[in-house]
Amino acid sequence: MEEKERLTKQWEGIWSKVGITKGSGDFETEELLPFIEKWIPKGGKILEGGAGLGRWVVKLAALGCDITGVELVKECVERVKKEFPSANFEQGDILSLKYADNTFDGYLSFGVIEHFIAGPDAALAEMRRVLKPGGAAVITVPAYNYLRRVKYPFAGTVSFLKENPIFRKIFGRAEIKYDVNASKTRENAQKKTLVKGLYPLFGINPLEGKAFVEYRFARRQLENYLLKNGFEIQERLPLSPEWGVAEDFGRLVCAKFDPEKEYYRLNGFGAFLVKFFNHLSPHFCNNIYACAVRKTGTVPIT
Repeated sequence: MEEKERLTKQWEGIWSKVGITKGSGDFETEELLPFIEKWIPKGGKILEGGAGLGRWVVKLAALGCDITGVELVKECVERVKKEFPSANFEQGDILSLKYADNTFDGYLSFGVIEHFIAGPDAALAEMRRVLKPGGAAVITVPAYNYLRRVKYPFAGTVSFLKENPIFRKIFGRAEIKYDVNASKTRENAQKKTLVKGLYPLFGINPLEGKAFVEYRFARRQLENYLLKNGFEIQERLPLSPEWGVAEDFGRLVCAKFDPEKEYYRLNGFGAFLVKFFNHLSPHFCNNIYACAVRKTGTVPIT
């Protein structure tokens, strides 16, 4: 399956389960909006690449920003345009944008560059191309935090349990209906193309099987990719420890938990873990790394 087709199919399934302008967690309004306002010029021309269902396009346009959203999935674009006809929202591929060089003052990329099996370089190169000299970008990726560095070496065992029909029934997961051998063949083929040094996350679709979903980035890994692609780092933030704890411990720490819709509410034990882990380090259980960068005049490293 072609990479573009894989991504389109994957995100059609994800966004079809999510309400319009939703789907990234309420943490964004509280934690990410001030970060955006600090670094992205409000009076400039802004592009959001991989805009999903338009949450930030709608929100920032309401705040007076000149923002355009680009999204690969046609159905997402149609849903946003139907609900918000005045939104500047277009179908497009962030690896091959239609805009001329040096078009935008700001670029937003929230949970996008980690989804390419070949790594984030192509997406970052195109981001840099359409930004004006000195233009700013705010980028978020899933974190390979300290907790996950301890947890993920046991991913093979966890993966086996996730496919076990008894455990799936206990934890309220949908029954597996795919060909396990065909799924394993696809998984092995994808693993041969993975980028060394990044942690890949594979998900399970009950109808189709296991497949690559995204990479998780350690803080320095993200920074190294940004630097080599011609960006100067202005600020970096570990974000959303609550979401990180909810994802990594699931129902054990949640009074309410729906992973498909990215909805959770921590119980008392979950709240305690967040405080404890944050006391150890803000990089211990954060779910997200956010970076603010500027396009430099330096030619990127190839």
